Amino acid sequence: MKPKLILSCLVPTDVVARARAEFDAVIAPGQIDMTVPEVIDAAARHAAEAIAFTNTLPLNAAAVAALPPSVKVGATISVGYDHFDVAAAKARGMQVRMRVAATSASLPERNP
Repeated sequence: MKPKLILSCLVPTDVVARARAEFDAVIAPGQIDMTVPEVIDAAARHAAEAIAFTNTLPLNAAAVAALPPSVKVGATISVGYDHFDVAAAKARGMQVRMRVAATSASLPERNP
């Protein structure tokens, strides 16, 4: 069984295809990124193990605390963590990951 992923942000179609191939993925519907309440709801309904997001999703301490216990990984597809409370995520046992956009290939993948 594939791990469950909430892909909360709009991404190119090839990224969506890869997410669907590698995960049981819930993809952001519509024309805008998912909101914090939408991500929390989707993660709970689907017992998601991971969420992928960009800096449009402000995951502060309260939002991180509201995620269901099934969420073990938070992966930002952006540079920096100013939109993600890393300390709160780590305190609840979440792995924190950053994947730099493909256009920034010269920057390494970093994990705090």
